[in-house]
Amino acid sequence: MSLSIRPYARLDYEAALDLLYESRRTHQHLDWYRVGRWLEIYPQHVFTAWQGERLLGLMSFSEPLHGSTWLRLLALADRATEDVLGLLWQAWRTRLRVAGVRQVGVMVVYGWLAPYLPALGFHYSEDIVTFFRPFGSDLPFRVNGRVQIESAYLQHLGEMTVLDHTAFQPPWQMSADEIRQAQRQAASCTLALLDGRIVGYQITTRHQDHAHLARLAVDPSMQGRGIGAALLYHLLSGLERRHVRSVSVNTQMSNVNSQKLYVRCGFSRNGYDLPVWLQTLDDEERDS
Repeated sequence: MSLSIRPYARLDYEAALDLLYESRRTHQHLDWYRVGRWLEIYPQHVFTAWQGERLLGLMSFSEPLHGSTWLRLLALADRATEDVLGLLWQAWRTRLRVAGVRQVGVMVVYGWLAPYLPALGFHYSEDIVTFFRPFGSDLPFRVNGRVQIESAYLQHLGEMTVLDHTAFQPPWQMSADEIRQAQRQAASCTLALLDGRIVGYQITTRHQDHAHLARLAVDPSMQGRGIGAALLYHLLSGLERRHVRSVSVNTQMSNVNSQKLYVRCGFSRNGYDLPVWLQTLDDEERDS
């Protein structure tokens, strides 16, 4: 029986959840969303693969942002062949070209996926590295007293989004919706102000006695003035008062400046690295 690739429909919800639960080949890089919520909010961002009435696979990408997107959700039934993955990617590649996407990223959270990526046209780019800091010792640094730290609220979302897109390049930027979702789930979300202007922000989540610094952004024109250190000092001091026992943070292997900051603030690598694979859809391919 032939395979059929078609857009996800809301009637597919239960079949999609069953596939994601039962399959041993799944990929979830949803950050601030649960699977069910993602399917509810972004049904237009999912393609499905069917063989008759049997769902064999699904694939979903994020809303393109400045010409880039990420693979967010993938599932292949245990009986599905590589053809299912290839056809799903072919359907998505066509849509992404039409949407003007130039760069497609995959963060390999689950090792089974990596061997399939070269045949789909992806290449290894770099690792996301994780740093870890236990509490129990004094903070080993001082901060610029001119930097003010204040809580971030919904009214700051626009300025935070502009700052994020200035501090990071595609595909590492967060959309306004992603930042808002992160704010809603954060245990701590603060702004750094210098001379009354927002020049940095951080978002941190907490699970029981462990915290994770999910985002630290500093205006590039203001780097080197202790803004990131001020945000970290305020964050770590607050977490320690709330009896958090450890905190982690991820950053790109190529982001040497952020790694130096974290090491200076008492963080160290813990060896939990995630490879990132990229594919560039060049102009000729997108116009074909």
